[in-house]
Amino acid sequence: MDNETPQQNQSASNNQKEPVNQTPSPAAGLGNGMRIIQPLDPNLKADNVATQPPAEPVPTPPANSQDQTTNSGVQPKDVTIQPQQQRANPSSIYPEATHGLSSTSYQTPSPDNKKDTDETLNFSNGYSIGGSIFWFQLLAGIVLGLILFGIDSSVLKTATVSVIAIVSLLYYLVEFFVVAYIPYNTLKSNNIEEPFWLTLFGIATQSIIIATLFELVISLIVRSVINHGVSSSLAHIGGAGLGAVAIIVYIGFFIASYFLTKLSWGIAFSLFGKIKNKTIVKAIGIVVIAIIVGGIAYHYLTLHSSKPGSSQPKVNVPQQELSSSPFTEPVTGYQITLPAGWKGGELPVDTINGQKTTFASWYYQNDFMDNLKVNTASPSSGSLQSDVQSWQSTQQASNSDYKLISSNATTVNGILAYYITDSWTTKTLKPQTITDQVLIEDNNGTEYTVNGNSYTQYSSSFTDVLKQSLMSFKP
Repeated sequence: MDNETPQQNQSASNNQKEPVNQTPSPAAGLGNGMRIIQPLDPNLKADNVATQPPAEPVPTPPANSQDQTTNSGVQPKDVTIQPQQQRANPSSIYPEATHGLSSTSYQTPSPDNKKDTDETLNFSNGYSIGGSIFWFQLLAGIVLGLILFGIDSSVLKTATVSVIAIVSLLYYLVEFFVVAYIPYNTLKSNNIEEPFWLTLFGIATQSIIIATLFELVISLIVRSVINHGVSSSLAHIGGAGLGAVAIIVYIGFFIASYFLTKLSWGIAFSLFGKIKNKTIVKAIGIVVIAIIVGGIAYHYLTLHSSKPGSSQPKVNVPQQELSSSPFTEPVTGYQITLPAGWKGGELPVDTINGQKTTFASWYYQNDFMDNLKVNTASPSSGSLQSDVQSWQSTQQASNSDYKLISSNATTVNGILAYYITDSWTTKTLKPQTITDQVLIEDNNGTEYTVNGNSYTQYSSSFTDVLKQSLMSFKP
């Protein structure tokens, strides 16, 4: 029986398929010492299996060798696998063990892998995130503004200068740190690397850009408006027109702030990503923030110790004279001769506490170190003495250190009037001592208040010309 088995297999090889467990002879089935594992599917022909030997011998794991010995009954060629070879190329033995893994999976990530994170630090991403930062800062600004309004209405309304300085310092420092925390939280939620230092650099960039551009706007536009007397033209468009102008200004300010914030953070992201030496950007952020915080602290801490009026620089004022022709007000028709070269304008007619009022103001050069104002109100209270008392009470309640220097009844151009001189210190963050001259008249049911005042340190240059102007008034 044993001698007939090879002959039967050889004669049947032309008519039926090769058995799965049949092992070819070493000469035909092994090339360079390699054993070909036959397919397990009995319907698949052996010659369909790729028999091209690899360039180098591929060792067969001992476990698989034992399996094949069990299935075929033939002992495979003994192949010894060195541990070093198995560890060096695990995919040659177990291809599925490294499926989907690259060689870098077994290596420590190189510095080049940080390029993926650096790609987020570009202008586009910073510009986009800047929009979110703006909206949160706007919301915080509204809330803090309401808090400041409550503080002004309660604590600061009648407080001394030192209390105003300390409370204002604490408020603005808190506001600054709240506004600075918003971008830090936003960057952290967006998984931006180094959110603290990027926040510091971004706040510095935002402060520099917004402060610089708005200073240019104020210098080039607002001061040009004042210099060319446009404010005088706006005064004639009426209260509704001024309200519309104010709305347009606020909308423009809002839009400009939005895009400036986005631009600032776009630039901050771009610079932070491009500057390789992070010490530089960190130093810039620290220096700028220190200047801002230090400036706020210095301003308010030295405010209460400075004398009123000392912050105003002393300038040489040339001799003041009256202009050659009087000014005639178009609504009520009063006349007054103004100091030569003074500029100003009128506000539209308004109604306050049931009285129809007008207001006109003129000032020396382009500041308010000296100005002249004329108010009218009709119907008047009917009592010149009560008008005088009302003036004094208002000034005393609105300012500090009010002093009545003199109050005399007189006649100006045939009209009974009171001529008053007084002084006070303003309740402002930069208090100023004011020297004042006032002319109060009642004529034909209209009350007239002509007020010329100046900073006390300049009063000697303006006292005479203001008195001459007041005495030229004709209702």
